Amino acid sequence: METRLCPREGEACIFRSGFLLPLLIPLFFASLFLLSPSPLSAQEKTNDEIYPYALGGGAEVNLNTREGIAMGYGAAVDRYISYAGGKGILLAGVKASMQTDFGGISGTEAGAYLRLNLLEAGPGFFFSQLGWGYSTYREDAITANAMLMDFTLGYRGFFLNGFYFEPYFRTGFPFRMGFGLMAGHWFAF
Repeated sequence: METRLCPREGEACIFRSGFLLPLLIPLFFASLFLLSPSPLSAQEKTNDEIYPYALGGGAEVNLNTREGIAMGYGAAVDRYISYAGGKGILLAGVKASMQTDFGGISGTEAGAYLRLNLLEAGPGFFFSQLGWGYSTYREDAITANAMLMDFTLGYRGFFLNGFYFEPYFRTGFPFRMGFGLMAGHWFAF
């Protein structure tokens, strides 16, 4: 065991040096939805082609550092895994992001998530999402590793025949909260 810096100043935490299990969790979720057979219906374009996958990138303002506000950016890919009434209601995905406060603290996050589309509104859905993964924060030469758990509320709206935008709010551990905007495109293999 080794002692490393915690998110709060002056507090020491004990972390096990092994970190293989947290890295395998996102790979497990990715294999489930990427290797599963194509669904019968999915997010559709106007020409009735089925597009069950989405790939996007975005930016976030969050409170992920001791000093307060940090900026982040990242990417995510997801796939519908459950349908009701011809519309996707449950998605699974993987995401990765980086944050910095531009003053010496930086962080990375990698994880998997399950998303439930709650309410259809306009050209999209309001959603609720649970995520799990692994995070690493670095300040100078000191590193802190932790499991990542987050809860996200947002809206995914569709436009221009296959593109989407996604404003969201998230909270969880080891960070306090974040607001962000993702944008991307639907596609099929």
